[in-house]
Amino acid sequence: MILQSQGFRQKKRCLLYNQNITLPMRLSLLAGYRIQREIVKIRVYYEDTDAAGIVYYANYLKFCERARSEAFFKRGLTPQSGEGYFVVKRLEADYMKPAELGDLLEVKTELLERRGASITLLQSVLKEDETLFEMKVKLAFLKEGRVAKIPHSLYSIISDW
Repeated sequence: MILQSQGFRQKKRCLLYNQNITLPMRLSLLAGYRIQREIVKIRVYYEDTDAAGIVYYANYLKFCERARSEAFFKRGLTPQSGEGYFVVKRLEADYMKPAELGDLLEVKTELLERRGASITLLQSVLKEDETLFEMKVKLAFLKEGRVAKIPHSLYSIISDW
């Protein structure tokens, strides 16, 4: 876990002990506060690499997108529904080491922040417990092309990340 998420935890902790926050609101905050991870394994194929046999930089973003989609598929859902869909609003990426042809990678997805119409995730690509790539991504929820509040039904899925 990166240090930036520690500040988020401390801010959450302060909110939890605020006297003006009702019990339902505290429970809602706690659901977002418990940090869990979604883990997806991905094999690096020839199509993922460049001429030197290392993963092309843009494919790390695709690996992370697959991991986010897989979280829905595992629950019998799709990332797009009649309720709306998520789009990437902002992302910040760090490339540490290259992955190579044939590597078995793990993509970990962790919820950092949950707001009314957006969520912020930390996604890491690892090879044998060594972090190769990490990105912080903010996803906005849209319905009919407009920003909308994330439905309660989706929060149960998101809270498991």
